[in-house]
Amino acid sequence: MRLVLVILALVFSHAAVAQTEADKADVDLLAACLDRYEGDVNAARLDCAGKVAQPCLDQPDGVTTVGMGNCFRREELAWDVLRDEALARLREAAKANDEFYSAQGDSGFATAVESLNAAETAWEAWHDAECRSRADDHGNGSMRRIVAPSCRMELMRERVLALWYR
Repeated sequence: MRLVLVILALVFSHAAVAQTEADKADVDLLAACLDRYEGDVNAARLDCAGKVAQPCLDQPDGVTTVGMGNCFRREELAWDVLRDEALARLREAAKANDEFYSAQGDSGFATAVESLNAAETAWEAWHDAECRSRADDHGNGSMRRIVAPSCRMELMRERVLALWYR
């Protein structure tokens, strides 16, 4: 009997383990989707939203509370990689801007890099607080386990859209 329980636990444990790193195929899928729209944020939002999560939700494991949360987390992780890529590109452009204006003798203002970093830090704090607030609307019920990762995915996607086409 104990062996049967151990085997069942191993078989079904994959559904309860949250993903911690983005899958490269997921990142590539979303990046290709964003690139297809060349700055049309609304079209990208309509087409790219759920590209990773929806097929995952359509799988047998995707209908459980844990499975739904994992599907949303999977897409969030892919969006987060794209956010890092967009921020790296924007930081390089901001650095070049800062060097240009510094050479012109322009000083006394925050640099573009500092401003970008401050904006990202503020966004991250807002992102966490907003999703916590949305989840807290559901007390300790099972919906909080769906609302929180769904919110994190949605807000991460929106941040990427804001940065990707900037």
